[in-house]
Amino acid sequence: AEKAYLKTKDLKGLAITTLHKGYVFHTINDYSSAELELLRAKKMLIESNNQKYLIHTYNTLGNTYKSSFNFKKALIEYNNGLQLIKLNKKEIAALEEIKEEEYKIEEAVILNNIGNLYLQSNKYKLAIQFYEKSLRVLNLRNADVNLFIANQASILDCKLNLNQLEGIEIPIKEI
Repeated sequence: AEKAYLKTKDLKGLAITTLHKGYVFHTINDYSSAELELLRAKKMLIESNNQKYLIHTYNTLGNTYKSSFNFKKALIEYNNGLQLIKLNKKEIAALEEIKEEEYKIEEAVILNNIGNLYLQSNKYKLAIQFYEKSLRVLNLRNADVNLFIANQASILDCKLNLNQLEGIEIPIKEI
């Protein structure tokens, strides 16, 4: 596919293919190859002004850096994604409803990933703040159920680590 896009000079297609290569490398834990492909995709997506896939790229780069314990770079990329969403709020609001919801879910995912970063680095109070922000973005109308559950479970994990058990109700089945 990459050769075809190069031949036709389809920068958008090439960028998306490169992004997918980055996903694959990330999935098999080859973070250095993932980083190279994702940085290539990022450059092409900026050149082609493709906001949607650029947000995905920032998020995946953040995940790649987080997975390789480079938390500083991960936060930079996550914040780049959030900033791009914020800059495009008016444009996003003008889109049909389904696309606006896509962007809200993407924002919630990035906030959740920042929470995961702080959880991974044992900064539980900060993690909780980002999980709660993610939950606020996810409302009942556009909620991604899996993300909602993940946020709730992560908040519980943080509170257990902080020994803050007040207000936590864990249902116990009677035998």
